[in-house]
Amino acid sequence: MKLSNVVIYTRDIKRAQDFFVEYFGAQAGEIINDTQMNDGGKAGFVSLPEGGEILFMMRGGLTDGSAYPLHTGISSLTLATGSQEKLREITMRIYKDGYTVRNMPRSTYYGRMESVVLDFDGNLITLTV
Repeated sequence: MKLSNVVIYTRDIKRAQDFFVEYFGAQAGEIINDTQMNDGGKAGFVSLPEGGEILFMMRGGLTDGSAYPLHTGISSLTLATGSQEKLREITMRIYKDGYTVRNMPRSTYYGRMESVVLDFDGNLITLTV
């Protein structure tokens, strides 16, 4: 089984797409009006280089939220970088560009190297090897 896509609600689809293009090499698709919603909904995908997509959706009535502090539901999106060097490089670029880094690259208790960053909407993104 393979993950096809993840949906993230946001107030700024273009900015969300740009974040994933800049730091993860994603390719952005067209932003479209969702005619099935009567609340001004819009949607836009990014495709990740090695497969899978992230769908960003915007609609009326959206409230601000954050994956932190902890809540029920999906905790974070995890992306495999392919190498420790790439993980460090991406994490440091995100940090230098002013985004929050919750955990700098480190070894976990279960033997993986990972870091945790937040996008501009406060969504947790775990980077791993």
